[in-house]
Amino acid sequence: MSMNQSIEFHYTTTQRGSPAIQIGTDLYRRHEYGSAAEMPMFQQVRATGYRIRAKALPPSPRKQDIATFHIPDVFRLNLSHEPFLIHDSADPYRIIAFASKTSLNHLALCSAIHSDGTFYTAPRYFKQAYTIHGWCADTGMKCICYAATVKRSKNTYITLFRALKEATENIGINLSPSYHMIDFEIAAASASKNVFKNTRITFCHFHFAQAIWRKLKKQNLVSEVREKNVEKIIADIIALPMVPKHLVHQRHFATKPNIWLWIMSIKDFDETTTIAIEQEEHQQRQTRPRHRKNIQRDQDLFSLKQKLEKQYIDIEEYCVQLRHFSYTYMKQLDE
Repeated sequence: MSMNQSIEFHYTTTQRGSPAIQIGTDLYRRHEYGSAAEMPMFQQVRATGYRIRAKALPPSPRKQDIATFHIPDVFRLNLSHEPFLIHDSADPYRIIAFASKTSLNHLALCSAIHSDGTFYTAPRYFKQAYTIHGWCADTGMKCICYAATVKRSKNTYITLFRALKEATENIGINLSPSYHMIDFEIAAASASKNVFKNTRITFCHFHFAQAIWRKLKKQNLVSEVREKNVEKIIADIIALPMVPKHLVHQRHFATKPNIWLWIMSIKDFDETTTIAIEQEEHQQRQTRPRHRKNIQRDQDLFSLKQKLEKQYIDIEEYCVQLRHFSYTYMKQLDE
């Protein structure tokens, strides 16, 4: 088999859309030719690899076709050949969402859902890639639903959350999480209240810290933050959401990728989730236990809050202790 034929065979059988350099590396590792010494260099076959991949995948949708392009059957199934696409609409803006039955069934065990959007990994001409995770105290966090949206409006999120709720209802699960953690996006929070009536909305503290840090970088103020007196102020701001609201009130008055490759990648993520769920159910243990430092941080925060509520410490000491957690976030973000 020639090198070109081997590349073509690999693309046809995997259908994963891997970069050409990865395909070449995989072929070298197989030692199909006895030694890599006589293998043609990657630069010589790169064009062939990309050309064959382009033939194996449907044409990437153009911007003007984003609301109407058809998703072929092979992209509607996951790697286990089970239904994967749970929603596809364009009324008026395109929203596509994927979730496997295994992942949806796992939601029955979850007391909470977390959701987050990202822009850099969104498919081309989509505004964002949006993921919804399920949280279970016994098994931790699992990614359940993957979506791509053209808009980030309240109506977009209502459509997406309803699609997830309907998908769970279709398999006999009433999705009613105790809380929904969101990345400080008001439209998503409002939509969640509309769809999940009895669910409490919470916001991710790390995203809050990240937003503050991005603003400081945008204003070219990072060097000033490293000054001790300014660093203390920023740490206090980051810690503010963890201070009870009534005390804040009192204190105030006292003082882009190809859509097909993206679907392929989330199929891989879904397969990882499915395997983890099956292993955990069979072996009765977590596949990815939480880091000890994260568990300890949560325990320390809970203990600190208990001390304040029981009046073992006052609000001044509480804020001083919270500041240490903020410094940890700032160090991570600065690095």
